[in-house]
Amino acid sequence: MYLSILEYSKELVAIFLLGIAAYQDLKTREIDDKIWIVILAVNGAFTAFELWFYHSLIYLMLYLISVAVGLAIAAVMHFGKMMGGADVKALIALSLTETPKFRYIYGYVSIVPSLAILTNTVIISLFAPLFIFLNNVRKIDYLYSDLCPDESILKKLIALFALTKVSSKEYEKNKHKYAIAERRDGGCKRIMLSLFLEEKDSDVQPSGEVWVSYLLPYILFIFLGYLCYVLRGALIDLIFKLVGYF
Repeated sequence: MYLSILEYSKELVAIFLLGIAAYQDLKTREIDDKIWIVILAVNGAFTAFELWFYHSLIYLMLYLISVAVGLAIAAVMHFGKMMGGADVKALIALSLTETPKFRYIYGYVSIVPSLAILTNTVIISLFAPLFIFLNNVRKIDYLYSDLCPDESILKKLIALFALTKVSSKEYEKNKHKYAIAERRDGGCKRIMLSLFLEEKDSDVQPSGEVWVSYLLPYILFIFLGYLCYVLRGALIDLIFKLVGYF
């Protein structure tokens, strides 16, 4: 009973603080580092008590595997410039403080918290390209009008799901949400595609409409991924389970 109360308390602390971080990410793309410190301090103490209480080698090994997986993924994301600093800190904080939940017994991923949260985050983030596509479809009549005639069909197709066009006024007003994704080539434009986070080019002075990539609020995806983990475990385990029925 006491462990259940402790587990739910940890989850409420994490949900509350991740919710604040997600709100900050949506508003400014800047997250207060104190959030991660509080998660580590409060939930870290809860986690230490859990590990002491169980006195189980298997439980400890599962926890250490989760920590190792989470830290390794965070390192790859950081040094590969595939995530921002706050996103990496969120993964580290959750990896260090989340312990295995045996209430999810229908899959193997669910008992490795860091992997479950990450895969949930990835699955949820896949809805972002759909949102971008639906937004671009509304502009399809003029979406490609400023591109060079020989711009490849493949790049145009990728841009349809990964980039969008906004007015220069919108870009200047919300620079924290966008990164320039075009370059001039004479009198036309070339699309710039990248998997990595890059520093903004302060010399770029856009005019008219400009191609941009969204600086997606990944903390929001991590928050939703964690929420799904708390409620149902790893979504990928559920998917595999459902596929097994058909």
